[in-house]
Amino acid sequence: MEGAPHGTDAVTASNGGECRQQDGGLTAPLPSAPGMPLLPAVDAADLDAYVTALGGRRVIRKLLIANNGIAAVKAMRSIRQWAYETFLDARLITFVSLATPEDIAANAEFVRMADVLVPVPGGPNRNNYANVELIADVAARHRVDGVWAGWGHASENPALPARLAAASPPIAFLGPPAGPMAALGDKIASTIVAQAAGVPTAPWSGNGVTVDLESPDWAGTVPDDVFARACVSGVDDAVRFGRSVGFPLVVKASEGGGGKGIRVVREEGALADAWRAVAGEVPGSPIFLMRLVTEARHLEVQLVADEHGSAIALYGRDCSVQRRHQKIIEEGPVSVAPPAVWRQLEAAAVALAKAVGYVGAGTVEYLYRGDEAGGEFCFLELNPRLQVEHPVTEWITGVNLPALQLHVAMGIPLGAVPSVRRFFGSEAPLDGAALASRRPIAPYGHVIAARVTAENPDEGFTPTSGALSELTFRSAPHVWAYFSLNAAGSVHAFADSQIGHIFAWGVDRDAARRELLLALANVSLRGEIRTTVEYLQMLLSTPAFSGNRFSTAWLDGLIAAKATAVRPPPTLAVLCGALLRGRAALAAAHAAAAACLERGQRPSSLAGRSLVEADVDLIYEDVNYPLCVSRGGPSILNVSVRVLTPAAGPAAETVRGVLGVGDAAEGGGGGGAGGGGVEVVSADVRPLSDGGLLILLDGVSHVAYGREEAGGGLRLTLDSQTVTFPAAYDPGMLTTSVSGKLVRFLVDHGAHVTAGSPYAELEVMKMYLSLDAPESGIVRHVASPGAAVDSGALIATLVLDDASKVTTVAAFQGTLPPLGPPVVAGDKPQQRFADALVRAELALRGYDVDGSAALGVLMRLLDNPVVAAGELSDELAPLRGRLPQGVVGEVEREIAKLRRLGGGVPAITGGGGGATATADAADGGGGGPPDGGADGDWQAAIAASARAVASAVDVAAAAAPDAAADFDRLRAVAARYAAGRIAPGVLASLVDVYLEGERPFCAPVAGSAADVAGAAGKAVGAAKATGGQGGGGAAAPSGESGAGSVDALLELRGAFGDDLAPLVEMAAGHCNLGAKNALLLEVLARLGTVSKPPARPAAAAAAAAAAAAAASSGDSSSDESGSGGLGPDAVLKRAVKARAARRRKNLTPLDVAAADDVCSPAVLSRLSTLSRLTGAAYADIALRARMALVDLRRPRFHLRRAAVASYLDRLVAARSGGDEDEQHEAMEQALSPVASMLDVLVTFVAPDALVRRGDADDAAAADAGAATGNGGAPEGGEAPPARPAAGRKRLSVSAVAAASVLGRSGRASENAVRSAAARLQLLRSYRAYDVDNLRVDIAPDGDQLLTASWSFRFHKSRPAPGSKPLPSAAAAATAAAAAAAAAGQPTGLTPSGSEAALASFDSADNLSLATSATADAGDGVYRTGTYAVFTSWEQMERLFDGVLAKAAAAATRSGLSDTSVNVLTCLLRWSGAPLGGTHAASPSSPSVQAAAGGGGSHREANDGASRALEALLKAHDAGRRQTLALTAGIRTITFILAPVPSVSAGSGEEAYEYPGFYTFRVPGGFVEDPILRHIDPPMAFQLELARLSNFDITRFAYPNRAVHVFFAQDKAVSGRPERHRSAVRPPASGGPSPSSLTSAVGGGCPRARARRQRRRRRRRPPATPTRASLCAPSCGTWRC
Repeated sequence: MEGAPHGTDAVTASNGGECRQQDGGLTAPLPSAPGMPLLPAVDAADLDAYVTALGGRRVIRKLLIANNGIAAVKAMRSIRQWAYETFLDARLITFVSLATPEDIAANAEFVRMADVLVPVPGGPNRNNYANVELIADVAARHRVDGVWAGWGHASENPALPARLAAASPPIAFLGPPAGPMAALGDKIASTIVAQAAGVPTAPWSGNGVTVDLESPDWAGTVPDDVFARACVSGVDDAVRFGRSVGFPLVVKASEGGGGKGIRVVREEGALADAWRAVAGEVPGSPIFLMRLVTEARHLEVQLVADEHGSAIALYGRDCSVQRRHQKIIEEGPVSVAPPAVWRQLEAAAVALAKAVGYVGAGTVEYLYRGDEAGGEFCFLELNPRLQVEHPVTEWITGVNLPALQLHVAMGIPLGAVPSVRRFFGSEAPLDGAALASRRPIAPYGHVIAARVTAENPDEGFTPTSGALSELTFRSAPHVWAYFSLNAAGSVHAFADSQIGHIFAWGVDRDAARRELLLALANVSLRGEIRTTVEYLQMLLSTPAFSGNRFSTAWLDGLIAAKATAVRPPPTLAVLCGALLRGRAALAAAHAAAAACLERGQRPSSLAGRSLVEADVDLIYEDVNYPLCVSRGGPSILNVSVRVLTPAAGPAAETVRGVLGVGDAAEGGGGGGAGGGGVEVVSADVRPLSDGGLLILLDGVSHVAYGREEAGGGLRLTLDSQTVTFPAAYDPGMLTTSVSGKLVRFLVDHGAHVTAGSPYAELEVMKMYLSLDAPESGIVRHVASPGAAVDSGALIATLVLDDASKVTTVAAFQGTLPPLGPPVVAGDKPQQRFADALVRAELALRGYDVDGSAALGVLMRLLDNPVVAAGELSDELAPLRGRLPQGVVGEVEREIAKLRRLGGGVPAITGGGGGATATADAADGGGGGPPDGGADGDWQAAIAASARAVASAVDVAAAAAPDAAADFDRLRAVAARYAAGRIAPGVLASLVDVYLEGERPFCAPVAGSAADVAGAAGKAVGAAKATGGQGGGGAAAPSGESGAGSVDALLELRGAFGDDLAPLVEMAAGHCNLGAKNALLLEVLARLGTVSKPPARPAAAAAAAAAAAAAASSGDSSSDESGSGGLGPDAVLKRAVKARAARRRKNLTPLDVAAADDVCSPAVLSRLSTLSRLTGAAYADIALRARMALVDLRRPRFHLRRAAVASYLDRLVAARSGGDEDEQHEAMEQALSPVASMLDVLVTFVAPDALVRRGDADDAAAADAGAATGNGGAPEGGEAPPARPAAGRKRLSVSAVAAASVLGRSGRASENAVRSAAARLQLLRSYRAYDVDNLRVDIAPDGDQLLTASWSFRFHKSRPAPGSKPLPSAAAAATAAAAAAAAAGQPTGLTPSGSEAALASFDSADNLSLATSATADAGDGVYRTGTYAVFTSWEQMERLFDGVLAKAAAAATRSGLSDTSVNVLTCLLRWSGAPLGGTHAASPSSPSVQAAAGGGGSHREANDGASRALEALLKAHDAGRRQTLALTAGIRTITFILAPVPSVSAGSGEEAYEYPGFYTFRVPGGFVEDPILRHIDPPMAFQLELARLSNFDITRFAYPNRAVHVFFAQDKAVSGRPERHRSAVRPPASGGPSPSSLTSAVGGGCPRARARRQRRRRRRRPPATPTRASLCAPSCGTWRC
């Protein structure tokens, strides 16, 4: 035993006295009973006089401590305290101490306390502290006056006092003389004497052996012949005595103690092994047998006798809580025996001492079987020494026992010792008779003591050894403790296992128990050793202990039942264990990567994900938890459950359920399949200076320390509770869990051993420990007997008899418990906004954060006035006492305005995630205008309030320049909102965060090494500053991290100097490139909604009309705002003038709209940077950035609609005026823009007013259908798409805008506009064809059905891009079959029957090559097109067949054949779910087909619309409908579904979605051609899709609808490598043919046509068809 307390907290006085120096100077006050008086101090120079005054015979000034560890510490402290209290000199007594090399190396506390240190040989105690000759020699050489041996070692060896007494001069021994020690100190001799004195004894091997205590020949020692009669000399004697004593019995060594030299034997067969074990633990000691007394209590009397013949009992102790007969908990006074019985025990103890002339302190031990009412007792043994638990007696009696030993050794009578006089309540000295007759004072309260040992309670209290890293004991008023270690100490293999003793005082037993529980909870012992601290807490909390109902066998029973100490909940233990191991693994990976980079090597960790996540497997309570720990922030770690496939075989099990919720939480079976669990749990993990971790989990903090055990296990100390995660169990490897010496094997090499039988013995801390075989099998030795073995060392191997009997741990495959965030986040809008921004930034830095949910919350709160008000209020709070009250009032008024403007923000549940956040993300907008207000209105209000706050703060700063710096934060917040909105800047900052992390890996934006290093440092610093706010999220697919990334890191390492941690951090973020890219794509998708000025559709329409009117009239100075009657308005007037000025610069209306719709420069700059990224990993980003640039540079819908309205106004005016030249000019201008305007034109072809009327008719029809039970569903088909629910708010473009743009009213003008819009739509669609006989009709009835017909042929002078003619359908089918056969695929893939129509006509609708019959006819044949516009689904159901019949009749009249290839196009203003088909998709996303549909919901909407249209075509008499179509020569029917407008949640304006195209093949039975979905069929011929016939084609929408982007993936053919082709197909440039314009405007004279042609040639550049494509197999890079 070694060492000492840690700091001044290691020892605490019961009366609250302060701890003093521990280095041998002052000592901590020993416990004393409350109110106990102390003697007055005397002069230190009067020690001789003091001894003489008290009747002493010798003075001891120099004392040898012949012990180590806790015994030496206690002796020196107690005697120094007595010296200080008595003489005010703690150094009055000089201490000489022995010390072995092990104790010195272990930094033992007693080594530092000693005045003189004497090094002695190391090893077993027989070489040092138990070596009598060595002790005597040291005592003589150092001329000590006395020797204190304490307990253990040589303290009970009679040779020591004899040797000291024989010295010259004699040396005092602080203990009994040799004779009495031999008589009573020896267990055999003391039992013989006890029998002779009439003290009851248990049956033993010396039954009937006595001595005559009254004989004159009695010299106080038992004769050798008498002694030998009670001894067991060998195994045969043991068997003989055992049969007479009876079983169960105890084999004991007479010189043993402290749990050594004692074994319990329950049957005769185990007697031989037990005898050998005891003989080995205490070599040379006599051995005896004694019957085991069951259900007994271990009671002991504290005895002190002097050399004057007096002896007293200082009450006693109850030491019944024992394991392996070694005391664990002691308490006093004894409460289980009644006072009368206790007095008998005390009297017998005093009589024994007097009978043999005992001198010094000793303990008489009894076994008591009974209760408080009465019982019987028997003598057990007498210990002729001080016991380790003696402070219990000191506290309840007020007697300092080591100091009392010193008094007795100096020859002072007991009655003269001040502390003894106080114990008997006498101020005067007491003689022997008075001591025998006087009753002492009552005990002072109750004391319970607990021994802290370096033992592992989970392994049957096996001793442990090793270094200590922390020892902390926190003070309490009634608690006292001392330890043999400090924080830098260790326990070596030859030390005693006890390292500390804690004592608690209370007014009664229960109060003392509670005090001790509190004290144990405040003990922190960490290191390589295991301790019993937690197990002691469990024992003290049991009902048996608190009710004082236990025996000496109680603790051994708990150990056999595998009772465990108090442990944390399994959920907490497993999560914290995973966090500790995962963090260590991530730190090791980062350190290894930094070391490789420093050496210029390629870190292998960059090839995987070891820098960002670590797999952790923990076995806890027979369940294996496969977990994954990933980085959620600089201090955030996420824990998720890895999915494992259960092992095959009957032993494999799977535990399912929710960790901590289901049965699996208790470590056993499985609960339900994961109900109520989550995917990820996040924790904030921060390191402590002492090597521990502060873990914030579910809003609660925990302190954890971990240590990897030998063999792969993990020991976790969590909140002072120890949890062990063992390594995988292998019964074939026989190892030891403790350090020690292998004494011998109990089973020969190659011999068989049964499960549970011992196979070897270890010597551990002076004890013999048996190692048992876990299973039956053949033992093969590995270690050699006599060798020193460490913990975890392999002792032997075991060849199992039956390997199938070995059970394996079950694999947990449930979910994690639903825990809250690490830190409870605020619910204020500004707090949610800040948290969402931080989490989005962390996700873009590569941390495992649900960035999509964070971005959704961020967009919901961006530019919200309540957020601005909250931020201003937070910054104002600390300045209220520094700003003038007037300024505070003004700022508060502006904050109140913002709060009223915001009108409150609904709470977002789940800390920013969950359904609400998903909905926020799905609405696609930023923070919308509160209460439905217009964007510009509330943004202007925010800007005004922010400027007012800034102005007020500037005034205050000017008035108080010294305090101006304090106002910077408030001024900065006001400046942020001075422009009215911060959304563009926030999203641009997110792009900057992404670029900071990817700068080394993307060449176009990579700067110098120093720039990159600075950016990395900035990124790491920003992440650390905000890292505590991270949240958990499922890991997204990782990005690429190839050789180029490693090369970039190697090039940059020089810029980072010696600290490569920021560079490794950047590399770790790059490992999550896939997740970063996915989130950045979401950011890019939202840029369009926040990067432009507020939308004002009505004003834009009115201004466009006025500008158009001014331009057409040539009066640019007109103040009239149009014929819409808006009245004079200064803003509108300025807009009209500006637009008219731009008109004079030959800008088209769309150019004017684009100039007015300017995007944020910061956003455009970031997009431009992103668009220049190169490499396959950044292809998605670059493509989407380019698409976003195009989209942002395109005017918004309301502006484009105003521009198109000006086109239509000019067309209508020219047509009504009859000016043929003006008609051609107007049509040419309307056809010239390349950008698509179909989404705008359909709103004029089928105005919203008609759609509303159609919906009303539909609702009435639906009501009628419901009344008749039909429900509106076609017979035998699918029901039509869902219509909006009743009461749904649907907005349309303002009627004011329509009137102001067109300047007309009434149905006639409306029909003229519709007709012009239809003509424009058809001519733009067929711009690559010659169009003739274009005719538009509008029915005069209530339906107002618009129909059109025209003839067309491909315009030879404008060839489609590419020169190679496309093959016919038959040729394409033949080529496809040949390719399939060459690849080894079945040739049956060639379509046949009705499926042949789906085989594609070249590009699926090359209308001139649709059939083989017409393929050879050339391009000179005109085809016929039919167009019908329906304003409701019900209208289309009623009138569709009529349109077909009309087309068939016209075809019959014109004599067209059945082989004609004509088309039918139907426009329907859709009122169902959003189409979503026009949304862009990521070609490199995991599921390209799903991405092409814009996500699951959009794709379902597309498919739903297709199914509904197919059901319509096949409903009722589908055969007749097909016959009509074929009669009309119609081969394809294309439906254009134009969604009705909805209100944008972000801006309040109407949101129009681009129309969708669905083309159905008539010959195939009205089946949709999927290749043509969302492609205008006239354009398909120019796309040359036949070139990609060997690929599966997926289309991706591009903001410019005239550009078509496809992703073609190689069709799966076995044995052929996968190839990809990306293609971009812009259309042929140039306008329609002159004949088309002539058809559109109605002809004209030749001279006029020639004049128009000359003007066109002057204005229009030559047509230069272009094509760009990428033919790079398997790289997937997109280029234009």
